[in-house]
Formats: sequence, C-alpha cells, structure tokens
Amino acid sequence: MAGTSTILEYRAESLSPAGGFDRIQWTWVADGAGVVSGANGITAGSYTGLVVGLVTIPSIVTVPTNLYDITILDTDGADVMVGAGANRSDTAIEQTAGLMAAGVPRTVWNSTLTLTIAASGAAGKGIAILYILRR
Repeated sequence: MAGTSTILEYRAESLSPAGGFDRIQWTWVADGAGVVSGANGITAGSYTGLVVGLVTIPSIVTVPTNLYDITILDTDGADVMVGAGANRSDTAIEQTAGLMAAGVPRTVWNSTLTLTIAASGAAGKGIAILYILRR
C-alpha cells in the first residue's frame, strides 16, 4: 500500500487582471512505511500559475513523525514547492509563502499535481494545502 489521500480542488475567480486563485487540499494518511504516493494523490485538474503558498496541518489524533517531508510534483517530476515541504512539524500548523527557486517565483504550467509524503511514520495523517495564483 502507498498510503491514501483525498483531494479537494477549488478555483476562486477574480475580477482583477492578475487572475484568480487555485486551492488544492490533500487530506492524507500514510501507509505502514510512512509514505503516501501513487495515483490517489494526483489532481483531477491541470494548473497554470505561480505557486504562492503551502500550508501543512498535522493530525492531532494520529500525529505524523516530526520532520516528515512533502513534495508536490508536476508532470515533469519537478517539486513545485522547491523543497519548502521538507522537515514539516508534527504538532504545529506551518505556512510557507512566496516559494522561490534561485530568486524566481516557482511556476507550474498546464500540469496535474501529485502529492508525495515521506518519513511521516506508520499511519501518520495530515493536510497539505497548496495555493496557486492563476495566470
């Protein structure tokens, strides 16, 4: 088993010429090896825009192991969070904003997104929320 995740995809429209926001929420449960991967973590929709934030919320019931790692991969296999999902807290809600790669905002282009979790401990649970400024 490769863990499980449930995905909620939300699109917020805007009258601003800057574009609207996309919000993708994965509610995940790791397998016995502390891993979530595979087809159940892939978004139904494709996304284009600037990756502007990540929020992680560990479960208070089945707590993941401290310093677990999250990656969200595009169809090219690149981590759209540029490593910002590494070493997440097992107790605190954490937010990462303004994701950059070498000083350049990280973008995603017409891509589905795949959640992967590593080192979260057997049956660790949590929520990962990604925000994209649509372009």
